[in-house]
Amino acid sequence: MVNKKSASAETKPAAPKKKRLRLSAEKRKKQIIQAAQKVFVKLGLNGTRTRDLAKEAGVNEATLFLYFKTKQEIFDAAIVEPLGRLAAMQMSQGEAFSKATDESSKEAIGAQAHKEIYQYMETIGPLLSTALFSDDKTAKEIYKRDVYPMIEQFGEAANLSFGLKNNKEASEFVVIAALGLSFLMQTHHRLLGVKPDVDVITNRIANLFIHGVDSLE
Repeated sequence: MVNKKSASAETKPAAPKKKRLRLSAEKRKKQIIQAAQKVFVKLGLNGTRTRDLAKEAGVNEATLFLYFKTKQEIFDAAIVEPLGRLAAMQMSQGEAFSKATDESSKEAIGAQAHKEIYQYMETIGPLLSTALFSDDKTAKEIYKRDVYPMIEQFGEAANLSFGLKNNKEASEFVVIAALGLSFLMQTHHRLLGVKPDVDVITNRIANLFIHGVDSLE
């Protein structure tokens, strides 16, 4: 005698397989970059393998290499290119700041410029930490090849903003102070698990650079 319940269970159709989401080339590349940012922070540049990146992105290595030839190219897309975009934005802000004719306009432009830096640091700050606090040899290579050229670009924005007359030493000091402050503030809030008011923070940073410490009171 056939057990009707068993027969019914045996003939139950299998659940349909989930179709893999087909992404455009642009979205797939973005997905790989976002996955790479997580893996680089977790494993470091030297400790990360392309198969780790592919796994996190949900693709195979063959697909990964359709978009990037090497791990270095992925690292560049994850950190160097965002720094380049930020430098271009700061050049625009520096030009606007140099043309501003009143204090309130300068304060607004300065606050926006520092807000851009702070918000970018939410993504690239952890990556910078991973890259620059790895082994000394790797850190020096990354800094000289990838980070310092960007500081020089930021220096052009500082020259525009503050009329430094192409004084490289002074412009680098301003840039490193500005980037370093946003980097450490963002890291401070992230590690403490604090969600700050970004507008308040970046207004304070801008006023510090424009008016000095007295403006913080």
